[in-house]
Amino acid sequence: MRSNPYVYPFVPFNNLSEKNIGEISDQKTVSTKEIKQILEATDDLRGRAVESWRGTDTIDTILNVFKDPEVRFGPEEYIVDYQDQLREQFNTFVKSNTPIHFTILGFPFKIPVPLKTNREKPDFGELAALKRLHTLGKIVEDVYQSGARITIFSEGAFASAVGVDPEVAEMYHKYLGDLIRTFELDDVLEIRKLKEMEKEAENFEELYDQKIEELKTKYNEGDEEYLAKYQGSYPSVYRIVSTQNYEISTLMEVYNEDLTEEQVDGNVREIRTELETRTHEAIFRYHAYLALRDDLNFLEKVTPGAVRLSVSPKPGRLGVHPLHSQCDKLPYHSVSVYNPHHEWFTQEYLIDILRDTTNSYTKVFWKEDSEDKPFYYEQTDVRND
Repeated sequence: MRSNPYVYPFVPFNNLSEKNIGEISDQKTVSTKEIKQILEATDDLRGRAVESWRGTDTIDTILNVFKDPEVRFGPEEYIVDYQDQLREQFNTFVKSNTPIHFTILGFPFKIPVPLKTNREKPDFGELAALKRLHTLGKIVEDVYQSGARITIFSEGAFASAVGVDPEVAEMYHKYLGDLIRTFELDDVLEIRKLKEMEKEAENFEELYDQKIEELKTKYNEGDEEYLAKYQGSYPSVYRIVSTQNYEISTLMEVYNEDLTEEQVDGNVREIRTELETRTHEAIFRYHAYLALRDDLNFLEKVTPGAVRLSVSPKPGRLGVHPLHSQCDKLPYHSVSVYNPHHEWFTQEYLIDILRDTTNSYTKVFWKEDSEDKPFYYEQTDVRND
């Protein structure tokens, strides 16, 4: 999974020409206690010795944590070249002996593309991402007695831009909060909505529309800086615009980059054209919203002095792997597959496990889940071991 400074990362679909889709018939149900045990077993950071990160002082040690390749997502120079700025941010908390405050944006909604996932509410993937953030907070506490707080700003505000019902995004946000409380992560984590910033200006909608038009003007005039941002965002946004009302077999042709326009039928060409149009508009809305976030100085007002974590790392921000470093897909773009033999999990596109003829899978439901869909999948027969 490569980092992208403009938007969240994505991984292309694999060989969509292979349409042999199977069924997963085996299923079981697990308890909250069992899921907690899996979370602990798959936590790849908590057991590491603090000495491996030990620096010249407390702040240097904390920076070394975030430089570690198992934690760091994105180029190391984004941290190294901005160490003085980051030290100053950390020192604001350290000198007052208060918890270091971090923020991170993400967790918008389950991506409404059936090739990726069939859920609307968070599942084990989001829970594991929350647990990893919690672990990072506890590691900071290991080296700094006052510990850490991490505020997550969920990005459900982008729902309507990509065709997701805002009520579904609201439900997703609420469920994240439920997971944080149920799995006792609230000593480090809290969750808020990025959408709260709309209350910061009485004429927010007017400002938003103006910002969208400004960006469209830059695009139409060929502004080089904005075109780079637009083009860097396009592949990711194209793959999150809702296609949930289409058949999987049709979508396998829509997203199949090996098939030219001449090789697909008129229906597929029409869907592709529709996606391109909706993606074009969604990019402007996405960028305009984030630009207003900065214009209104929203994050600084809500969380003064907080250190920024990110899954779309930029210079001066601490890019972090949302899950363990071997996971190559974001949790809201995929489904979780747990391997009990190796006590490990990966994130996979749903279409790939449905087409996997090498391994067998079991659908695993969580007793406390309020969505009647698998909370994760268990790999029950790894024939390549």
